[in-house]
Amino acid sequence: MTFFSVRLAKSGGRSSAWFLLPTLLFTVLPLSILSWKILGQETGWMDRVVALLPFVIGFVVPVLLLLAAYYELRGRTQMDQDSPKT
Repeated sequence: MTFFSVRLAKSGGRSSAWFLLPTLLFTVLPLSILSWKILGQETGWMDRVVALLPFVIGFVVPVLLLLAAYYELRGRTQMDQDSPKT
């Protein structure tokens, strides 16, 4: 999957699927597995939050910030390409 994504990125693929699919696969899947484990335990909600916190702070938040930066830069690049040259 990674090699396919890198190849599409280097070829200048117009679609953002090359970026979005691995991100979803490697972010949402581990988060859902971890959440499933934590929700299956007989603990209070505070223990569940504390158990998820390192994963969320150390992995999910940085990935979401990188996604936000990517889409902002992509939007600016498209606006620059669409604007007429003077």
